[in-house]
Amino acid sequence: MPLNIEIVPSDHVLHMFGPQETDCAYSLSGQVLLSVLPSRSAFHKEMKPQPALLTSLVLTFEGASEHFAKGQGYTATRLCSVSQSLVVRTTPVAIPSTPDHKIAIIFDLAIPGWLPASLHSKHATTATTRYTLHAKAIYQSEESSALWLGSKTKYRDAKPVE
Repeated sequence: MPLNIEIVPSDHVLHMFGPQETDCAYSLSGQVLLSVLPSRSAFHKEMKPQPALLTSLVLTFEGASEHFAKGQGYTATRLCSVSQSLVVRTTPVAIPSTPDHKIAIIFDLAIPGWLPASLHSKHATTATTRYTLHAKAIYQSEESSALWLGSKTKYRDAKPVE
């Protein structure tokens, strides 16, 4: 039984004001929408969706920088990884199987203020700085006693305000 995970930030851009600072943080907020999708049987017949019990939901913001230059090679560096547990096993969340019913879980991540803005340059070298936001959910379904794993990634760029 598939679980649909949709990450909806409050804004599609993380506005970075002023110079980079090590003693401050930016706020990235929004919600994660969860819903149960109908699954298909071995004979490709659509089955009725079953309720799910969400036991873990972790939201992660990651930053990476890549650089490629002829004669110098390729370099990749992870800039940061910030995670927040939105649901933990001790307080599971029931997701009903009602069509078009979504559960909304609100998040607010503290993003380090020292991060550089997103960049994509193709001059004599190729340089890229990018950020991703993704969620990982672990849930149980009445459809099977097995533990299912669902994840979805959405890309959001951090850009400076000029």
